[in-house]
Amino acid sequence: MAKDRFSDNPYPDVQVSDDDRRVLIDLVSGFVDDNFQEFDEFVEIDQQIVDERRWKLAKSRDNQHVYAARSRDGNFQPWQTVGGNDGKPQGKALLSVLGVGTFRGDLDDLMFGAVNPTQDNMRVKASYVGDIDSAAILCPVVEPSDEAPFQSLIIKWMTIDLPLQSTSLVKRRDFVYIEATGFVYLANGGIKRFMWFSTAVETVLSIAKYVQCGEMKKLSWMLQQNHGALKRKSHMQSAHCSMCEKSILCPMSGKQLVGSSTCKLCYGPLCRSCKIKKRLTFIELDGKLDKRKVSFCATCITKATELSAELAAREQAMGYNVHKRLKSISSTTSSQTDISENSSFLEAIMEESDEDEDIPLLSDLSPSEAIPMVF
Repeated sequence: MAKDRFSDNPYPDVQVSDDDRRVLIDLVSGFVDDNFQEFDEFVEIDQQIVDERRWKLAKSRDNQHVYAARSRDGNFQPWQTVGGNDGKPQGKALLSVLGVGTFRGDLDDLMFGAVNPTQDNMRVKASYVGDIDSAAILCPVVEPSDEAPFQSLIIKWMTIDLPLQSTSLVKRRDFVYIEATGFVYLANGGIKRFMWFSTAVETVLSIAKYVQCGEMKKLSWMLQQNHGALKRKSHMQSAHCSMCEKSILCPMSGKQLVGSSTCKLCYGPLCRSCKIKKRLTFIELDGKLDKRKVSFCATCITKATELSAELAAREQAMGYNVHKRLKSISSTTSSQTDISENSSFLEAIMEESDEDEDIPLLSDLSPSEAIPMVF
């Protein structure tokens, strides 16, 4: 995203009563139950073959395909009218979509990338996924907990920039919506799936980006966890790359070669060829969004890939994740210790140059599961 526009909440006074919370939870549960009943029929009866008389292909990306429900006359019907008990139209139902395909990655990583119950979590997620332009948390209904770190139900507001918006031909659209995340188990209890509600087909096609977001958040969390220990630990500066043993010093001057670096997790020296750079997002103490390229070795990348995202998600749910730790503990004051700690952390991961390009998903560097995707 070109700029961070998550500072203003257009509806700061939104509150829901206990009765409203129960209604919203029941509403989401009803949608999930209905959709998973259709999912079971799609798998067991239709054998995962899309009936194109019922579904029209809306968009495809890589191995993911999203279909929209057709109307009775066979044409695309973006919204369906819902009738009341007296037969009169009462409103519009949600758009019915069917997502089919596979993606590489770990399901917990995807969920860690998808769960964003706070404003800062939304900003970090948007920096990786780029799915929305401006958004705000209106009211949390169900927040992640230590027991269920991937479970959430949040009322949100967002806007989406549309083509030609700078002209008078198109106006920017904004939405108030419910976003819910969590695990649901199929009738056979064998495979766990996920479901969350948003407003656009594009969200369904952003699955791979959510996996990447979860992986980057794990790396950020590991950096913060290791930072204190690394500060107290003395590191012997080696003249050779910790991965390939190639010398990283110039034979003439004895100085470090241009392009060499150190892994910011294990602090092992790295030559230019073995250095893997990732662009990570942090929230600074003053609330600014900070993006930095950080170097890692392949060994630490593999460890991050294999690390369960549930541990980091639990810490995020408890309010101690890396992004919150970089903010002031108090809304009005921040101690000099906090400022020094934040400054020291960001300086420790600062890179000498941004000339290198990011390497693809962590899951592409090690074996991972091809996960079926059906909504």
